[in-house]
Amino acid sequence: MVKIVRLYVKDMDSLVELVLRVDPSCARSANFREWPDRFSRGIKTWGIINKGKLVATGSLSYYNIPGVAMKIPDFQVAVLDNGFVHPDFRGRGYHKALIIIRVINALWEGIYKIHSMTETGNIASIKNLEKMRFNNVDTQEIDYCRTYIFEFSSKFLINLFKVINKFRVFLLDIAFAGQGS
Repeated sequence: MVKIVRLYVKDMDSLVELVLRVDPSCARSANFREWPDRFSRGIKTWGIINKGKLVATGSLSYYNIPGVAMKIPDFQVAVLDNGFVHPDFRGRGYHKALIIIRVINALWEGIYKIHSMTETGNIASIKNLEKMRFNNVDTQEIDYCRTYIFEFSSKFLINLFKVINKFRVFLLDIAFAGQGS
């Protein structure tokens, strides 16, 4: 059985095991050791479980100023990051599924500027991002690695969620009208 679940600090052992298998240098980095703290800062992480084992993961971070993590709700940009898929489970659509859940979550929260980054040599990730309506908007050197910066560009989905979010606020106003003092 395959399922997508939210990951929490209690899932760090499984997350470390996956990242060690996919990208050992990342798992040993100082940035990775700070991951438990990321959960408390409002950064959301999802995983795909296949037969009881974590086989893919991806996070949704929030930023006010590019590169500076902020606590919710002081954000303007959502970033899809830390996407890892176990080599034995690639080609099954897990990366795309994690892109979808993170984009929908950001749009649902009213964040319409969504970025993702990937190394220039990661062809599978680049293709998935392009299929999911992300456009390459920049190339930067990040941690000594040439990295593409992508921005979500589906005007249809962005506008759809703007309407949904306005309607949701309208419905909540109606639902709670007259319940104050």
